Amino acid sequence: MGLGTGVSTSIVHWYKKTPTSRELEAMLPPPPPNYVHVVIGGNLVMYNRATLQIGDVFRLDAAYLRAMGRTNNETSAQPTSKG
Repeated sequence: MGLGTGVSTSIVHWYKKTPTSRELEAMLPPPPPNYVHVVIGGNLVMYNRATLQIGDVFRLDAAYLRAMGRTNNETSAQPTSKG
């Protein structure tokens, strides 16, 4: 996927987002202006904060998730309430 692919923004809006670790962020190139990296359901997602448009998605390795202390329950995408 590349920037501007038109993927639905609902995953970014409704699913629990976890900030990326400093270690992971140090391995990545800096995102374009207004884009951020977050972890959603075991995936590294780069999205635009203003438009919620997804720029790219990468599946994270299970070993990385275990090292970061995330369990299988935390890595399965669960919608958050609309509250």
